[in-house]
Amino acid sequence: MDDTNRSKPPPTSSASHSTSTSAAKAQRLLIVDDKAFARSVIRRALDKMGYTQVDEAGGGLAAIEAVKSAGPAYDVVICDIIMPDVDGIQLLREFADLERPPQIILASGSDSSVLAATEELAKTRGLKVLGVLKKPVSKDALDSALSGFEAAEPAATKRSGSMRQLTKGELADGLESDAVTVFYQPKVELKSGAVTSVEALVRWRERDGSILPPAAFISVAEDTGLIRPLTEKVVAIALDQCSAWNKDGLDLKVSVNMSAQDLNDVTFPDEISETIDELGVPVEHVIVEVTETGLFQDLATSLDVMTRLHLKGIKLSIDDFGTGYSSMGQLQRIPFSELKVDRAFVTNAGNRPKALAILKASVDLAQRLGIGTTAEGIETADDWALLEDLGIDVGQGFYIAKPMPAEDVPGWVESWQVAR
Repeated sequence: MDDTNRSKPPPTSSASHSTSTSAAKAQRLLIVDDKAFARSVIRRALDKMGYTQVDEAGGGLAAIEAVKSAGPAYDVVICDIIMPDVDGIQLLREFADLERPPQIILASGSDSSVLAATEELAKTRGLKVLGVLKKPVSKDALDSALSGFEAAEPAATKRSGSMRQLTKGELADGLESDAVTVFYQPKVELKSGAVTSVEALVRWRERDGSILPPAAFISVAEDTGLIRPLTEKVVAIALDQCSAWNKDGLDLKVSVNMSAQDLNDVTFPDEISETIDELGVPVEHVIVEVTETGLFQDLATSLDVMTRLHLKGIKLSIDDFGTGYSSMGQLQRIPFSELKVDRAFVTNAGNRPKALAILKASVDLAQRLGIGTTAEGIETADDWALLEDLGIDVGQGFYIAKPMPAEDVPGWVESWQVAR
C-alpha cells in the first residue's frame, strides 16, 4: 500500500494515553545478557530515555541473585534467551515464582519461532511480556515496549501474592450496588483512523476506589450461577451509556460480551432487545461478542440464541478467533457479521512467521465470507501498519487506547481526532 494513502495514527505517547490517569513509568530495570556489548547498547538507549535506575547481570545466575535480593523489586527485566549458565527459559521459571514478578522484555538474536515460543511460555506462566525485540535493540523499539508497562496492583488487592478473589456474598451484594462498573476500550477503523465503537469490559470497584479486573470475579460468578445477572447488569450499563453518548452527539457503537451460560438461556435475545428498545439505542449500534469455546456447552441452544439475536438486527462477533477447536464450523453454522482475531496472532505478528500466516489466513477467510474483521492486541505502530496492509477493518489495543472509565471516553475521542 502506498504510504501516502495510509492513515496516520497518533503516537502512543499522546492520544492513546490521554485519559485522566497518566501512564506509569518503570523505575527499576535489569538488563540480562552474557554479552557486555549487548548490555551497553540497551543501557545507552535507556539513558537517552531518562531511565536512571538500571542494573546489569552478565548471565542467568547473576540475574536470579539480583532479582531475589533486590529491594525494591525490579519493575522490568530485559533479558536474552541464550546464555551459557542459566538460559532465558529457566530464568522465566524463576521470575514466575516471585511474589512480585518483573515485567519482561525479551531481547534476542534467536529465530522468530523460538522467540514466539518463549513469549507464549512467559505468558502461560503468568508473566507480563512488554515486547519481543530482535538484536541489535533500537531505542524506538525499546521505548515502544516500555510504553506498555503497568504499575503493579496495590497490595490491598492481593492475598498471598495472588489476586484477591471475590466471595459469592460479595458478588451478590455488589450486583445490588454500584460495585459493578464498566470500562470501555475504543476500536478504530484502521484505514481512516476514525473511532467506530467501544468494547464494554466489566470491572469491580472496591470500597477504597481500587479496581479489580474480571479475573477476580468471573469464575466465581460462573461457579455460583451469578454470571447471568452480572451479564444483565453490564449490558444495561453499557447500553445506557451508549444512549447517553448518542444523545450528546458522540456516535459510538458498543460491543458486549456473552458467556457460555448466557448462550444457554433462550430468553436472552428477548431481554437484550427489550433493553435496547427501552433505552432508545439503535439496534445497529449493538454488537454481541461470543468466544467460540462458549458455543460448545449446548450447540442447539447456542444456535437458537445466536440466530434469534441476528434476526433482531443485533450484530454478532466471533471473539478470540483461532483459539478454539472448531473455528471453521462455527463460521459455517452461525450468522456472524464480524471475525475478531485474537491478540495471540496480532501482537508483533510481523516478526512471528507462524502468527502472521494464521493472521493472513483469517483475514482471507473473513473477506471470502463477506464479514468484517477486527484485530485486538495492537501494541505498536508496526502492528497497525501490518494490519492495515492486510486489509483488517477495525483494530483495538494499547497502542490505540487502554480500557477507560466512561467519563474519559469523550475527551479521548476528541484528542484522538485532533492528533490524527
